[in-house]
Amino acid sequence: MVKVVSNWFYEAAVQAQEKIEDTTVEKATHKAHLQLKPGENAKYTISDMRFQKKLITTEKNDDTRTKKTEGSGSQARKGSGKDE
Repeated sequence: MVKVVSNWFYEAAVQAQEKIEDTTVEKATHKAHLQLKPGENAKYTISDMRFQKKLITTEKNDDTRTKKTEGSGSQARKGSGKDE
C-alpha cells in the first residue's frame, strides 16, 4: 500500500495577552518587562495567517522485501534486456 504525507506550512501573526498582578504598578511593570515569553494563563489571538507552501512526499514503504526480490515470478529475475 502506498501512502503520501501532506505537510502544510503557514506563517501566523499571533497576539498574546496576559494580566500581571503585583502590589504596585512599578513592580507589575518590571515583572512584565522581565518576561521572556507569555505565561500559561495568557490568551492568544491569531490576527493573520499566510500560507507559505505545501510539501507532499511518499511515506516510507513498510515492505520488507529487498530490492533484488521485488516483483514476482519471472519479472523479478529478468535483466535489463541488454547484453551484459
